[in-house]
Amino acid sequence: MRRPPPPVPPPDDAHPVFIAVAAVWAAVYLMLLIRLARGQIIVRPVFAYYAWPWTLGVFIFLKAFGYQLFPDILRAVTKNANNDDLMVQILIFLMPVTGFALLLFGELSSLFFSLSGPRAPFSFLRQPMMAIHAISFYFYLIEPSRELRAVTDIFGRPLYPLRYVMWNTSVSCMVLSIFYVVQGTLRQFNTPEATHVSLHAELSHALIGSFITFTAGGLGSARLPMGGESVKLLNALLLLLSFSGFYVMLSNVTCMLGRAQRIVPTLIRHQFQVLRTLIVLIWHSFPVVWLLAAAGAISIEQEHVGYVCSDLLAKHLLLFMYAQKVNI
Repeated sequence: MRRPPPPVPPPDDAHPVFIAVAAVWAAVYLMLLIRLARGQIIVRPVFAYYAWPWTLGVFIFLKAFGYQLFPDILRAVTKNANNDDLMVQILIFLMPVTGFALLLFGELSSLFFSLSGPRAPFSFLRQPMMAIHAISFYFYLIEPSRELRAVTDIFGRPLYPLRYVMWNTSVSCMVLSIFYVVQGTLRQFNTPEATHVSLHAELSHALIGSFITFTAGGLGSARLPMGGESVKLLNALLLLLSFSGFYVMLSNVTCMLGRAQRIVPTLIRHQFQVLRTLIVLIWHSFPVVWLLAAAGAISIEQEHVGYVCSDLLAKHLLLFMYAQKVNI
């Protein structure tokens, strides 16, 4: 299949202050993850509300990458589309935007309705879920303007750095949601404290795995400014590190769910098993789409649709359905 031409280099309008702030933001987050892994930070229910300032950090990266916070969406959607594929481009744009908007609206409606009654034990669980829906809705709303920020990856295809930032943010919030669900289940059955210590360790490893997956994946896919064989080796090592981080994240998430599965009644145990299986299957759709794109087997539009469908299934439909099973 003929490879697409490389994208035009983006204009140099990224603000250096925001680039520095974004770097500091990422470094502080990594330091907090290391402290969490060492047991110096204990995740409490109030931490669920911290998902909102963490997602707001995406705006820092928006400015660092030179994005407009409120671009001309209609112009971006129709800019490169002719009359034959204009409707297809609009449908591709509307699919994730309406999907995440409806999920966010549903969560907000449930939240406001719940305020009229007594506070439910797991009401805090809504916060990272709503943060996921909100930041994903905004990302896909401005995503048509991504061509302005595209760089060329090592396979000659456009690479969008903000996509990796959004993935790390929303996946981290999703891992936190899974942790809270499992933690609440374990406390209901009075499990020993050692189990909760192990659960915290699995949470920290999953979050670190997510950070490594998307940081190393973005850098490994990018065409680095240096030349020669050493750069190819560096790209390969970063991509290998990214895949390793993915499986660290996935294995720790399934281990967390496995802890809940082993202690719940038999009637509920099957639900946890189904959830674990679906997470393994659906989360693998992301590397499958990436590999197909890297091999040139799918077009840029097909790659985007593949990521959108994977996004909806992995981070929203699946967890939204499961979250309704608990008393939140």
